[in-house]
Amino acid sequence: MYDYENLLRLKLPLNRKSTCTNKPNAYGHKLLDFCRKNNVYIINGRAGKDRFLGERTCKDLTTTDYCLCSSNLLSCESEFEINEYSPIFSDVHRQLHLTLNCREASKSSDEVNLLAKNDNNRSRRWIAEKCDEFVNNLVEDDMFFELNFMIEELDSQSSPNTEIDTANINSVVDKICLLFNKTTKNTFGIIRPNKKFNNRNVHRPWFDKTCEEKRRLFHKARKSYNRFKNEANRTCLSVASRNYKSAMDTSFKQYQDKITSDLRTSSKSDTKKFWNILNRCTEKSGQSIKK
Repeated sequence: MYDYENLLRLKLPLNRKSTCTNKPNAYGHKLLDFCRKNNVYIINGRAGKDRFLGERTCKDLTTTDYCLCSSNLLSCESEFEINEYSPIFSDVHRQLHLTLNCREASKSSDEVNLLAKNDNNRSRRWIAEKCDEFVNNLVEDDMFFELNFMIEELDSQSSPNTEIDTANINSVVDKICLLFNKTTKNTFGIIRPNKKFNNRNVHRPWFDKTCEEKRRLFHKARKSYNRFKNEANRTCLSVASRNYKSAMDTSFKQYQDKITSDLRTSSKSDTKKFWNILNRCTEKSGQSIKK
C-alpha cells in the first residue's frame, strides 16, 4: 500500500486547490521536495473549511504559510481553516487554525475515569529517602491483597487452549495504577493547586484600563465578524485590532519611560527605592539583584 492511498481512504483529494497564482521560489521548491521525500502533505486547500479553496495567507496576494502533516496524522484532523487577518497577531500574515482529535488507545475502567475527573491534587516527586516507607505502605494496603488474588486467578486461567478475557487484564492494570497513585500520595504527599491567584496582569503592570477597554472592543468586533462575515464587520474588526495593538504599545512605552525616569531619580536620592524598582522588574524571571 502506497502512502498516498491513505488520502484516498480519508476521501481527501490528491491535488490540492490554491488561489495563489504566483510561481514558487527556491524555498517553495525545497518545501515541495521535503514533502515528497518524507511523505508529508500540505493541508492548505485540501482539508477542512479550506478544502477546494486554498485561500491566500499573506496580504491576500500570496500563500506563504502552510500546515504540514503525515497521512497518519491526517486521520486525526477534524477542523482546518485560514482565519481572517488580524493586526493583533501579525503585520501581514493570517492565522492557520487546526484542530486534532486524539483518540484513546484503550478504554479505562469507570473507577479510573472517576478518579482522574475528581482528583485535582498531584502527588509530589519521588523521594529516595522514603523508599522503604513507600514499599511498606504499598504492601499494607488492602488493594495489594486484592491484586494478588486477581493475578492468581489470571494465572490459573492461562493455558495454551484458553484465552484470557481482555477485560480482566484491563481491570488488573487499572487497579495497579490506582494502588501506585494512592501509595505515592500517602507517602510523599500532594501538591494542592493554588486557587487564590486572581491577578491575571501581575506580570503585565503596564496593562492599564485603556488596554482592557480596547481589548473588550476587539473581542466584541471579532465575535460580530464571526457571527456575520461581511465587509462592514471586517472593517470594524480591523480598526478594533489596530486600536487595541496601538493602546498596548503606547501603554508599554509609557511604563518603560516611567521606570527609566524613576530609576534615574532614585539612584541619586533614594537608594532603597532604586533597588526595589530593579528587583520588582526582575520578579518575572525569578531572580533578584543583590545590592
